[in-house]
Amino acid sequence: MTTRPRVNGANPVRPRRAIAGRVYEKFKPIYEWRPEDHHDSLLVYLPGFPKKFMKVTTENPNILRVRGERLVPGNKWHWFHKDFKVPETCEMSKIRAKYEGGILTITMPHKITNPPII
Repeated sequence: MTTRPRVNGANPVRPRRAIAGRVYEKFKPIYEWRPEDHHDSLLVYLPGFPKKFMKVTTENPNILRVRGERLVPGNKWHWFHKDFKVPETCEMSKIRAKYEGGILTITMPHKITNPPII
């Protein structure tokens, strides 16, 4: 028996699993980075996507994965899957996400660096 390569538990060769009666169309979200003094923010514009059909995860090393789907007219589903490279200056374990008004805001606090001891 041969095995197919797996990436983070998923098989990259196999197409997206279709649920009976669903037709999927790929969606490309618009996003923007906003660097701040103590954190970086990533805004992902996802109008019409229900929160319950979205998922935000962190992967090693320094990858933020955002994915989701929504029903559109004609029994079609828009879906997306987008990986973002998290800046090295950010603390991965403190990343937080908030979804409001069709905008997913991901806050990535900067690592605290100790000032030099004089």
